[in-house]
Amino acid sequence: AGLWYNEGMAVQTATSLEEGLDKIVLVKDRLSASEMKQLDGKLIHLIGKQKGSELSDKDFNVKASDSVGLRRDVQMYQWKETEHTREAEEWDHRGHKQVVTYKEYSYRPKWSSTLIDSRDFHQPDRAYPPNPDRFPVEAVTHRPPRVEVGLYTLSKGLMEQMDNWEEVEARALPNARAIGMGNYQLQQGQRGEIVAKTGQRAQPEIGDVRIRFKHLPASVVSVIAEVRQGKLLPHQTAAGDQLEMLSLGSISAKQMFEDAQAANTARTWALRFAGVFVLFCAFSCVLSPLSAIAYQIPLMGGLAGGLVGAGAMCASLLLAVSVGSLVMSVSWFWYRPLLSVALLVGAAIPLIYLSRQQQQQQQQQQRQEGQGMFHELMQEQEQEQEQEQEQEQEQEQEQEQEGLAYGHLGKEEEEQATTE
Repeated sequence: AGLWYNEGMAVQTATSLEEGLDKIVLVKDRLSASEMKQLDGKLIHLIGKQKGSELSDKDFNVKASDSVGLRRDVQMYQWKETEHTREAEEWDHRGHKQVVTYKEYSYRPKWSSTLIDSRDFHQPDRAYPPNPDRFPVEAVTHRPPRVEVGLYTLSKGLMEQMDNWEEVEARALPNARAIGMGNYQLQQGQRGEIVAKTGQRAQPEIGDVRIRFKHLPASVVSVIAEVRQGKLLPHQTAAGDQLEMLSLGSISAKQMFEDAQAANTARTWALRFAGVFVLFCAFSCVLSPLSAIAYQIPLMGGLAGGLVGAGAMCASLLLAVSVGSLVMSVSWFWYRPLLSVALLVGAAIPLIYLSRQQQQQQQQQQRQEGQGMFHELMQEQEQEQEQEQEQEQEQEQEQEQEGLAYGHLGKEEEEQATTE
């Protein structure tokens, strides 16, 4: 299901980007009222300088001029639990070797912007003193009521695509009691941040708070969005996506669409590999009992289990690649026939290889069985010939003995006749 959804989204995004590139309208920064009215409802590409303003965080007396965003980041020094796993081979009560997994936990303090509840730790007694149950001050982002590029107002979605945050130094310390931090000692940090201490030690302690400030300077941006009544808003494509893109600097529309296609391709392949890996794990779990059974073979259990385990791993990999490629090719069939055929061929190759390997094994087994039957027949014929030879030898010996006996009798009769 995940691979199918990923391929569907990849096709939809690629189609939407192609549609947007076909209908994009290039506009200049300064337009007349009549020109703006003609562009209403169309997808445009615009390059211009943002109009910034002065923003402030009144609680901490921090200001930023010519800015389109001011952010307060809050981190607390807290315990963090890390799980470690190790595997060991042990013998069970029946004398069989098995792999046992052990879990261990370690605890280290770190700066974190999210609250970590130490009561949920597996060994909470090792994390002392416990983490506080709340932040004394919250993170917040200040933005101007509206940000304009030329005569157009940027949407919230476009503003959220800006990531060129720059640090702002807190030049003065606020009144701790006035901002609800009366139990802390406020200090100026080395990088212009504010550090709220819970104790007297120079090193960080559990519960200490670190507050930093960053702002978004007004910049030249390139925007792709739909014009609606003087606002730049998301454009709905026929494929089902919404197009609104913002890049820092003067970037052409063609380059922005190429970058978006490249990002879509990279994301799609990353999820493809993740999906095939999940399939590999699933097939490995299904085939893992085979190696466990092989380990129970007397005297040869270790060797047989290792060989069966390696074979099961190879089979799981081939099955994962085949099934994953099959799902991808079916998803792309109606949109990208050539790519779909290529993926189908890629999916068939491992299956053909497995089929041929199985046929070769069957033929080899049949040959071995035929050779075994031939050897048995030859051995039976040799045994029959040996028996016949032994019988002939016995008959010849009997005939010789009978001839000797007749010879002795004849001599005795001649001697008697002579005597008489």
